[in-house]
Amino acid sequence: MFVLTSFFIVSCTNSFADVAVLHEKGPTSGSIFSNPGITNVPDSIPKIQMKSADVTIRLRRGEVNQLAADCDADFLLEDDGPPSVNGHEYLTAFPVSGLSTKIVSISNFSVTVDGQQPATVFRRTIVVSKWQAHLEDTAVFGQLEARFQPDSNKGDWGITLADKSVYRGAYVWEQKTTPGKIARVHVKYSVILLPQSIHYSKTYVRSEGDSEVIPFRDLNIDKWNDQYYFFDYVLMSGSTWDGPIGHETITLTADPSLHLSMFATEDGPRSPVGYHPQKTDFGGQIGMTPMQEYRKWEISGKPDWDLLISIPASAIDLGLPAPSK
Repeated sequence: MFVLTSFFIVSCTNSFADVAVLHEKGPTSGSIFSNPGITNVPDSIPKIQMKSADVTIRLRRGEVNQLAADCDADFLLEDDGPPSVNGHEYLTAFPVSGLSTKIVSISNFSVTVDGQQPATVFRRTIVVSKWQAHLEDTAVFGQLEARFQPDSNKGDWGITLADKSVYRGAYVWEQKTTPGKIARVHVKYSVILLPQSIHYSKTYVRSEGDSEVIPFRDLNIDKWNDQYYFFDYVLMSGSTWDGPIGHETITLTADPSLHLSMFATEDGPRSPVGYHPQKTDFGGQIGMTPMQEYRKWEISGKPDWDLLISIPASAIDLGLPAPSK
């Protein structure tokens, strides 16, 4: 009797340990703005530097309670390899997250390299079971060459960048370098954001999108009873290039009809959505100049964090009728 009781207790304990993992549930943020990163590279990573990045995000009114944003970004990449090398062909990845939760959505994504549109796909992780996953491509423009397409026989849990960080979804496109030359990468697209309440709880049930829950320690807000529009800017993917980022400017503006004061917006470092098993302190620097007309972040070095931006719904005039009393 004692033996059977002991066995029962051990069995229950092991089973409980397998499923009873306490997770934090709360508002999520979509990593819908990013630095491009290098992926699908040979053993020797090309000496390609991100010389500069100039990003503009403009907020405007969406439908009903939606907030829309238009992104227009230029990235300058220089191949600093020796002239004896003919160049490299590789995939560039633009990490995104949050699309499965419907809190954010992306439309009209386009990219050009020196004015030409390369073959581009949206690559995401398809979870088959708790033990198996694979990558799936959705065509955006053209078709990737066979060597750049995901291996259907290989179980992949995400898109791996050159620094071993892993993202569940990314826009990826083909690119080629020429030593001594600078490539201008232009990215343009639109985003829809939905407001969320601030409410955190604990649960033993894990679901898709849990990795997109904003860690409580990352929140820097002062209107706890308000709803917020949250979005991330993935900075760390810019650290996958050779050397530090030369200089990056991110400017947030708003359509005047929103009557949004940039002093009402909140920002702060966001724990990376990607998995960085060899994460080190890159010592990235940031400078911020909040203004009534715009908000600007200037980044250099190798960022070891991402940027979370929070906008209270009460600070935006969406043109909605006043609630009935």
